[in-house]
Amino acid sequence: METAPGNPERQARKALLQEAVKDKVFLKDIKDVELAFNIAAFKDRAKEPLVNYDEMVKRLKRDGLI
Repeated sequence: METAPGNPERQARKALLQEAVKDKVFLKDIKDVELAFNIAAFKDRAKEPLVNYDEMVKRLKRDGLI
């Protein structure tokens, strides 16, 4: 059954769709910012010296993490 253009049900569906689109764009923007932070953190950490597996296990045990 088709609804008339001025039908409140149709207007409500349209409003919900518009909100969903806005939310999707907002979430994409958040993910872009999160990605930028991750890339920046990766670049900062790339300057740190490498730690071999045995040394990392020792550190984790020392810190009580394992």
